[in-house]
Amino acid sequence: MALTTPNRVMLQRLQPADCLFLLIDVQERLLPAMAECDDMLASNARLLRALELFSIPLLVSEQYPQGLGKTAASLQDLYVEDVEVCEKRCFSVADDSAFIEKINDKSRSTILISGIETHICVWQSARDLYNRGYRVVVVGDATTSRSSRDHSCALSCMQQIGIGVVSVEMLLFDLQKTSEGENFKLISKLVR
Repeated sequence: MALTTPNRVMLQRLQPADCLFLLIDVQERLLPAMAECDDMLASNARLLRALELFSIPLLVSEQYPQGLGKTAASLQDLYVEDVEVCEKRCFSVADDSAFIEKINDKSRSTILISGIETHICVWQSARDLYNRGYRVVVVGDATTSRSSRDHSCALSCMQQIGIGVVSVEMLLFDLQKTSEGENFKLISKLVR
């Protein structure tokens, strides 16, 4: 059976040199209302620790930080140097001219996304970036919403239109490609 165009997005192997990672709105004042928040934070912590291994740049968005606070301190502690944090008021990062300029400046064709809320800012950002021609992959277990139902619905909608949805472990081992080398040992420890 031939695959339809939307399902083909994940057939191409991920290449770290082509990837940019977006951490969307994982902010302190939003966290208490999120479903499975601790799991989402742990998944994002694993991702942030792995980014440096693959030299994948990170951009961070914060939705109205004056009202919703800054990114969770536990994740800020894991930032590597040169992390750009952008305030936004638009739900989609693609609607914020300063943020989209930073994405374009990185010259990466694949956008990896995690964050909150899956059905609002993550969904709109993923859809809009996909429509701008980027290959978009959302890390499902590193996203969440207040409602598990909204979270699941958003991930399903993304897959239906051609956005890839993976788990942290799927992503890391796809980027790694082999069980050889020090990175493999470090990734294996991260996912345990």
